[in-house]
Amino acid sequence: MHVPVPEGGTRTLQIVCAVNVHTDPALKAKALDGSLHRTAVGELAEPYVFHDPEGRRFVLVVPEVLAHRLLHERAALLGRLADEARELPAYVAKADAVVGAAGLRAYLETPAGGADTEAREALARDQEAVARDREAVAAREAELDREAERLEALGRDVDVREQELEDRLEALREREAELLAQAVELEGEPTSAAANGVESLAEAVELVDDLEALDEEPLPGEDTGEIGGRVLPFPTEPEEGEVVSLDDEDEPEWDEPLSPLATSVLDDDDVELLDEELPPIRSELRMDDGPSHAEKRIPTPATPPAGFFEDPSIQMMATMADGPWLFVRLGEHHEEAFRGDVELLPQYIAIENTPVVLLALVEWSEPRPYARRAAMDPTDPDHRAILEALRDGATATAAIFGPAGRFERTVEVELGPRRSNLASVLTRADRDGAGEGAETAVVMERALAAPPPLSLRGHPFLDAPPAESAKAAREAVTALGRWSKPAKLDMAILALSIPRDQVDDAFRRILDDALKHGVAIEGPLVSRAVSLGVVAEPGEMVERLVDAFRGTSRLEGRGGFDDRAVADNWERLLTLAEEYEVALDGDAHEQAHTDIAAARPGSQAPRAVAEGDLGALETKDLVAYVEHPKLRRAAALELLSRAGADDAELVSRVVRAVRKMPREEVLDVMPTLLPLGEAAGGALIDTLGARKTFVRQAAALCLGELQMRRSIRPLVQALVDEPTEVWEEVARVLATFGRSIERGLRRVAEVDGVGERLAYLFAHLELEGEGSFLRKLASDENDALGRRALSAPAHAERARAHRDRVAGPDDVGEEDPIREFSRRFLARVGE
Repeated sequence: MHVPVPEGGTRTLQIVCAVNVHTDPALKAKALDGSLHRTAVGELAEPYVFHDPEGRRFVLVVPEVLAHRLLHERAALLGRLADEARELPAYVAKADAVVGAAGLRAYLETPAGGADTEAREALARDQEAVARDREAVAAREAELDREAERLEALGRDVDVREQELEDRLEALREREAELLAQAVELEGEPTSAAANGVESLAEAVELVDDLEALDEEPLPGEDTGEIGGRVLPFPTEPEEGEVVSLDDEDEPEWDEPLSPLATSVLDDDDVELLDEELPPIRSELRMDDGPSHAEKRIPTPATPPAGFFEDPSIQMMATMADGPWLFVRLGEHHEEAFRGDVELLPQYIAIENTPVVLLALVEWSEPRPYARRAAMDPTDPDHRAILEALRDGATATAAIFGPAGRFERTVEVELGPRRSNLASVLTRADRDGAGEGAETAVVMERALAAPPPLSLRGHPFLDAPPAESAKAAREAVTALGRWSKPAKLDMAILALSIPRDQVDDAFRRILDDALKHGVAIEGPLVSRAVSLGVVAEPGEMVERLVDAFRGTSRLEGRGGFDDRAVADNWERLLTLAEEYEVALDGDAHEQAHTDIAAARPGSQAPRAVAEGDLGALETKDLVAYVEHPKLRRAAALELLSRAGADDAELVSRVVRAVRKMPREEVLDVMPTLLPLGEAAGGALIDTLGARKTFVRQAAALCLGELQMRRSIRPLVQALVDEPTEVWEEVARVLATFGRSIERGLRRVAEVDGVGERLAYLFAHLELEGEGSFLRKLASDENDALGRRALSAPAHAERARAHRDRVAGPDDVGEEDPIREFSRRFLARVGE
């Protein structure tokens, strides 16, 4: 490695990457006393491996200046070990890591067997867990065996029932043949042939004239369906108030009542009479001269897919003709279902990583909704076509069949507002992909056997009135917080199929209620409020919540809150204010701490003190004032004057408070961090991600003054990520580090959109006297950094004007607020 020396020029030093105490005992001594990488110009920030084969010790030693990268360096070492072709000893594969020589000595003083003992204890615990799992599996297997026996018994019962039904079918066929024979004998010719399959059902269930069958146009008011070019009328009923009468002389004369023929589809070859207890038909049939029709007729479009009649367990099947069709079989005691408001819900479920979409036809009846479902495979082209048609707004025709398979009626349904739900379902199914090793048919049966619920209690996505009190608003916010998590939102939208608009409306209503009453919300809900347009930005949300709760906490009854609830809400609001770097005004701050102190035994609000008396307070008491709107500046300056090189935690606490200060206070406090050096480094690097632009800028300026090597990479990342023109100041600051920034820049050289920023940085490097370094980079046009260096001259004039403004004595004011802030900051530093 080449390092600069005080006399000028560079010196070549050898880097030790690994110390083997067996072969290099001298290096062991240097590693233990910390002199391994110590040079005349300082200690090299290079990690190394310490290996003691006899003691079975293998540890990564990271220098103290790289302590924040301990996990990164260990991960890199583990990656190199993973690439080894030979088998590694267990103690090597573990690859412990320590910080500095002191950490190494402490590590070596720990008995080597300690880790083995812990491993044995962990192994014993794992073995106990395995034993418990075995017992649970054995109990589950016994339970499954009992269930299998129960299902086997049910299967035998089903076989007996099936035989009984076959006997009944045969009896009904004989009865039908007898009735047809009587009709032929009475009229001289048969009125209708027995149905032969679904395609002939329309002919099998129709009563015709005694002279001839007439082809008629559909009567007014009749529904018709068309599929495959065939049209057949749907059953109709007389309009309300319509009176149908017969002249006395034309009325048929019945000696005893005649029951109508009722039909039901059993399979592709048979039509049966539903009720074998029907009274016998009279031996004489006298029809009027006009044609008449059966009460029920199955139109051609209602021809279900194969298997619908054969398997009575099928609830619903879907197919595609001129549009989506749903074939629905009603359950016992639900013959009147789907006559009122009917909705179609898409529900998503994944079983063994295999996605299934359930289409649920639902009637929201009391006390429980009634639903019939069809399982759809989103990877199957036919099923996908149906789902996409519904997603795109197609209307589905649902053909309703009775429990025995008899056609009843049709209804038209569509997804309506749930189209966006189905779009999300299909997106999720595409993302999850098809499962491997799972039988699709089995998975779909399992989905139907245990479908997602139609509704769940406790979710907040209901049509509810605004909250009348803070207590009611807090209860709604609590429920919304639980259901705003990704897994819960997926359940609401994908499984419960709650319309997305309804979900968003509930979010807006509850967040509006929180703003009205000042109820604190969780951080993720703040982001959701911004995305839904409830507020413009997070800071506004926090400020409005604080203002509202100041009013709520002064109301008689406090909106239903007791003292503890008021204090808890204030504490949550203060946490939000800290998270989003919002400074409370003096009155709000005082009220919050007074209410908290009243509800917390043993606690008290910060007592009022004069600014000049802060110096008399102990440090632990003084810390409480860094958030005080009127005393925070003086408290921060006093604390920083007391901080030393070992007070990084105290410095970090002060810097967190600075992130909420206004511009003038930041200019007063931040320069006082510079004498603390490394103790302030970590807090300043974190502050590069502050929400306020001028706070990020102040942190970059401080790091530029401190010239800490470990700040180069965070500053380079800030150069790439900074959304405002502060990036130009970051570029100027980075240029002050000279050519040592090369490695950090190479990490981002290929990032999209970074070209202009790197070229501008190189223009500042030229001003810092690094022209030879730039020319070296520019000599290689195939190098990404070289191409950026070639563009530096185009930014030279702008960079020079930038530097002169920052370094000059003149106030540029509102004309250039960013450079004016830097100018004033550097002036404070030079005072």
